[in-house]
Amino acid sequence: MFDSDEFISIFLSEANEIVEGLENDLVLLEDNKSDEDLLNKIFRSAHTLKSSAGTVGFTTMSELNHVAENLLEKVRSGKLDVTPKMITVLLEFLDTVKLMLQNIIDGKGEAEGVDNIESLKAKIKAIADGNEDIETVTSPQPKKETPKAEESKKSAKEEVKSEGTEKSGGSNVFHVDMSFKATIFDNGIDPLMFLNDLKAIGTIKNLKIDYSNVPAISTLEDPYTCYTQFALDLETNSTIEQVQNIFLFVIDDNDINISDAKDGAQEVKSSPQPEVAETKKEETQAEAPKETKQEEAKTEQPKPQAPKSASAKVQAPSTVRVDTRKLDSLMNLIGELVIAQSRIMQLTQSLDIDNGLKEAVSSMDRTSRQIQEEVMNIRMMPVGPIFNQFHRYVRDLNLELNKEVKLVLKGETTEIDKNMLEQLSDPLKHIIRNSMDHGIEKTKEERI
Repeated sequence: MFDSDEFISIFLSEANEIVEGLENDLVLLEDNKSDEDLLNKIFRSAHTLKSSAGTVGFTTMSELNHVAENLLEKVRSGKLDVTPKMITVLLEFLDTVKLMLQNIIDGKGEAEGVDNIESLKAKIKAIADGNEDIETVTSPQPKKETPKAEESKKSAKEEVKSEGTEKSGGSNVFHVDMSFKATIFDNGIDPLMFLNDLKAIGTIKNLKIDYSNVPAISTLEDPYTCYTQFALDLETNSTIEQVQNIFLFVIDDNDINISDAKDGAQEVKSSPQPEVAETKKEETQAEAPKETKQEEAKTEQPKPQAPKSASAKVQAPSTVRVDTRKLDSLMNLIGELVIAQSRIMQLTQSLDIDNGLKEAVSSMDRTSRQIQEEVMNIRMMPVGPIFNQFHRYVRDLNLELNKEVKLVLKGETTEIDKNMLEQLSDPLKHIIRNSMDHGIEKTKEERI
């Protein structure tokens, strides 16, 4: 049975992590404007947040993220440079997302009491258009939706959005085939959101939906299996690279083909059957050797990056999200076990019993203490995440106090208990505030 509360809980946990990471990365980007890896990481995080919000039905948050993602895409493609004002607006965007996430946690509507969404969209769009004079940007007043309209809006997540930045045609026409693996829903991805994203950058025509594999309702066993595939033509002013970016997170595991419908030159972005691709390649060589050599050269360009990607996958740690209350309960039980084991150890030492039994009890004592130590290590977390949030805090204080202070962190890998780590944030902020406010002079000359 579908449990929406469970999916929303997972979304909130992931979204808070993404926002926390984005906040730190944006501040770092301001000082490292040419760091492409950092910029790509920020773009992927914003894209993931947009997609996840849309998947669980928080369309207002998803649309706001889409506007921010468009700005980041222009920076990533080299059309815009990173500026302090851009970072300030993007940080305001994250603050707004935080408010929306808190509303969801409190059981309210995502946009309840958040009255700067439309003005924020206007600011972001203005900067994306190269206009940094955001103070003069006028934005439409947000429409107040009735509770009934809000509820209807949430329940409509299975429909393709008719709003957004849809274009009435474009200079490019691409044919897109989307064939998804059956387990795509397990990753929190809804294929319909790709239709929404394509609709946002152009006009969808000749949409064909293949539902021939959908079983009869009486024989349907797994409702989380994806049976539907899509084919369409997209008229847009966007480039093929921008269309490919929409499928950034599914292109490796699914069969996504994008071709230029004007000249028929097809660019296959994902193929789960490499041997089939080889066969096609050989057939093309037999027909047109010269053209194939040029196509091979184009195809082989990204190959050097493959080992890097594979290496990243191998080194990525495998993690599981666990409620801290479960860890606390486990810790208490382990404590009781160690106490009971110590009593048994004392009793065996005071009694004249077989040495084999003593050795068994001694081995059990060592094992129980190792378990206790491992459980304690699970609760240990590096201080880096709690320290990294201070980059944003110092940046805000720099603007407020008109000072130039740079925060340098060392020893971020030091680990302490999670409960203690959570209590450190406010005291450390107080220390930083006092240091910048009273311990550092306003100007460089005065400090010297």
